[in-house]
Amino acid sequence: MSDDALAVWDSVIRDYGFESKGSHYAGHSYLIHQSSFGVGAEFQFPSEDYRWNGMERGGSETNRWFTFQWTLEGEGELRVEDKVFAQGPGQAFLVPIPSEHEYRVSPSGNGWKFFYLFLKDTHWVVDRLTRAVSDWVYTFPVEGGSRFQSETLRVIELMFSGHLDDPFEAEKAALCWMLEVERHLYQLKHPEDPRKELLFIADKFYRENQQRSFGVEDFAQVLGMGRAQASMHFKQITGISPAAYFNELRLKDAISLLRQGFKLQYIARETGFADANHLCKVFRRVYHMSPGQFKKIHAINRVLEVDDVADRLITDRQ
Repeated sequence: MSDDALAVWDSVIRDYGFESKGSHYAGHSYLIHQSSFGVGAEFQFPSEDYRWNGMERGGSETNRWFTFQWTLEGEGELRVEDKVFAQGPGQAFLVPIPSEHEYRVSPSGNGWKFFYLFLKDTHWVVDRLTRAVSDWVYTFPVEGGSRFQSETLRVIELMFSGHLDDPFEAEKAALCWMLEVERHLYQLKHPEDPRKELLFIADKFYRENQQRSFGVEDFAQVLGMGRAQASMHFKQITGISPAAYFNELRLKDAISLLRQGFKLQYIARETGFADANHLCKVFRRVYHMSPGQFKKIHAINRVLEVDDVADRLITDRQ
């Protein structure tokens, strides 16, 4: 575990914590409108007293909340249904409540030092985070020096220092942290370097072939794979299918040409669509408007921009 995280834990316990029977505690929470957002730092000695069952902590299927716990030193255990996951330094879990899980301090270790966060009565946030973390069976690593570690420590320090007394600021911090959880889990699933390399290969292939109508099977040959294998591999690494990614590139170029006033048949030919009808069909499916409607909106915006510039010139001359 990084020295930064341990230093924050030490300062929180020193400035805000208390000791009881050898364990250390510090906690702080805010009322965000009708919700509750809290953080804490603890050290628990091995004891049967520290055991939390996810079906015995209140809440309901229509009123769920979540708790996040991040191990700094020592060891705990998380049971999800019939599987047990060790919680050592650098490991974290995020579980919805109620759900079939239980966590406790490891009975054979030297104790458990951790941070925790919880958010209650914000149903859509709980549902969204539950979906994000479910692929990981609710437990995942937090690397030292990572963006997620830095953002989590920042929220903990802000909470304890009293800088989030305004409910809107507290809610903003909670929602920003939720996005950092999603970003962290996405990057764990789609590591940046392999993702960048694969997207570079796809971009190069597109630029070399953009004026012809190609399929995923053509791109698969570049990767040395079959069509189905290439699609699965690409989506696992990048989070998007190759067909959808090439459509994004084509539509981006199509919009650029639309703004320059080119006709649809020419744009379709330059961007690899089969014809103007194919371009219109894909454009409407993605943007919920036709290329013609887009051109009209763009023309109106350009007139407004020209008028705005003219107004400024007139004002400057007065």
